[in-house]
Amino acid sequence: MPEKGRQQSAPRLAILNGTIESVAPEVKELTRTEIIELMEHIFSLPEVQRAVHHMAITHISKINREKEMKADGTIPLYSRPNETQ
Repeated sequence: MPEKGRQQSAPRLAILNGTIESVAPEVKELTRTEIIELMEHIFSLPEVQRAVHHMAITHISKINREKEMKADGTIPLYSRPNETQ
């Protein structure tokens, strides 16, 4: 992996690891191999696959809405921190 990509992915991986450990503290004791096996099992579950698909579609829709707003000159309310929704 190029150095820049590695520098960008390290903080993301740390955040993901912390998130997983906060939701399921038991994983702190697992080896890397055990965590991979667990993730493979979890992500093979139909309910989880549907949830991941739903979140991906929601994310893409949000990004597209933001692009449309920028294209027409508007600024999304949530990007103006001093204003409330």
